[in-house]
Amino acid sequence: MPENLDKKTFNLYLTDRCNFNCTYCYQDRSNKDITTDLIDKLASLVCEGDEVWLFGGEPTLVVDLIEYAVLKFADKKVGLYLFTNGSILTSNIENLVRTHNVKVQVSFDSACEHLLYPTAGKTADDILKNISTYQRCSSRLQTNTVITPQTINGLHDTIVKIYEAGSRKAFWNISAEYAYTQADIESFEKEISKIADFIVSTYEANDPIATSLQSLMLIPAMYKNQILGCGAGVNFCAIDVLGNIFACHRCLHEEHLRRKTILGNINALENRIDLLSILDTPYTLIADTCGKCLGRPLCKQCYVVDKNKKRNNVPRNSLCSLTNIVTNYHLRITDSLINNELYMKQLIDTIKWQTNNIIVPDIKSTHDYLLIYQFLSNVQLLESFIKDHHAGTRQQQTFVLDNGNRLEFNYV
Repeated sequence: MPENLDKKTFNLYLTDRCNFNCTYCYQDRSNKDITTDLIDKLASLVCEGDEVWLFGGEPTLVVDLIEYAVLKFADKKVGLYLFTNGSILTSNIENLVRTHNVKVQVSFDSACEHLLYPTAGKTADDILKNISTYQRCSSRLQTNTVITPQTINGLHDTIVKIYEAGSRKAFWNISAEYAYTQADIESFEKEISKIADFIVSTYEANDPIATSLQSLMLIPAMYKNQILGCGAGVNFCAIDVLGNIFACHRCLHEEHLRRKTILGNINALENRIDLLSILDTPYTLIADTCGKCLGRPLCKQCYVVDKNKKRNNVPRNSLCSLTNIVTNYHLRITDSLINNELYMKQLIDTIKWQTNNIIVPDIKSTHDYLLIYQFLSNVQLLESFIKDHHAGTRQQQTFVLDNGNRLEFNYV
C-alpha cells in the first residue's frame, strides 16, 4: 500500500441507474455501471486514512458492485460510506455494512406519503424500517433531506420520524433548483422553530439528535488558499462510471460545468503521486458578499454551482432568507443549551475540526459565542488570520468584550 501523503475523499459512482425520480435531482440517467477494472485502479491509488463514498444513481441496484468494491477496499483501511435512497436493503448489503464497518447515509425527503417516490413502489414506512435496520448494523448512520417548496411543510414531522427510527444524525440541504415564495419562507420558519424545540428536548433527555441546525460549514484547512469549505478539487473529488475525475459530483452532470471542473481520468494515473498532482489545483472563489455573511457557516449552497449553474435562475435572496432562518435558530439553540456540557463540547469540537484546530476560547455566555461565531463567519478575516499564522507573523487573534474579558484564538 502506498504511503498516505495526504488524505483524500473519493466519491465513486457505481452506477448511473436509479429507481427514484426526484424532481430536484441534478443527475443524469443512463444504464451505465462502473467496471471492476476501474474499481481495481482506484484501489491501487488509495491509502490508509482515505475515504471512498459508494455513490450513484442508486448503488443498491448493483449489489454485486457494492460487494466487489467493499471487499476490494477492505484491506486498504480506508473509510467506506454507502449513499442510498434506502429503498433496497438485502441481507447481503446488511452483512457487508456490518462486517466491514461501512458507514451509511440514507436520503429521506419527506414522511408525507403523497410526496414520496411515485416510481419506486415504496412507502415512507418501508424506508423508515430500512433506516432502523441500518442503524443496527452500521457504525454510523445519518440521513439527508432535500428541502424543496413541496417538502417544507412537514419537515419537523420528517425529522421526528427519522429520530424515532433510530437515527441520531438528520441533516438537510436546501435545493437551489426552486424559487421560494414568501409563504414558503414563513412555513420554513415555523418548521425550523418546532425542530429547534425538538432538538433542545433531545439534549435535555440526554439522547440528542444532530441536525443541520448544529452543523457548521466553516473553512476546514484553507486548502492551498482555496476557500471552498468542502475542499472540492483539492481533498475531495468525484469519479464517474467511465473513470473521469471531477472536482465535485455536483458538477459532472452539466456539460459546461464538466468542462470547468474535469481534472483527468483515473486510467491515465500511474501512481499516487500522479493523483496528488491533479488534486493540487484549487478553485479559488473569494465571495465578498457570502464571505461576510453571518449565515455562511450554516449555508449549504455550493459556491461553484451557485456561480456557474446556467439553468439556476433562482433569486439568491430567497435562498439567503432560508439560510438566515437556520442561522437565527442555531443561535437560539445555543442560547438554550449554553450550559449543556454535551452540546457545548460538540460545538467546540466541530469548530476545532472545521478550522484545522484553531484553539477556541472558553464560551461563558451566548454573547461570547456570538462573537466567536462572527469571527468564524467572516471568510476574509479568518483567511487573513490563517495566512498570517502560516507566514509566522501572527499566532493569536484577540477580542476584548464589553465586560473587559479577552477572547483569544490560538492556532496550532
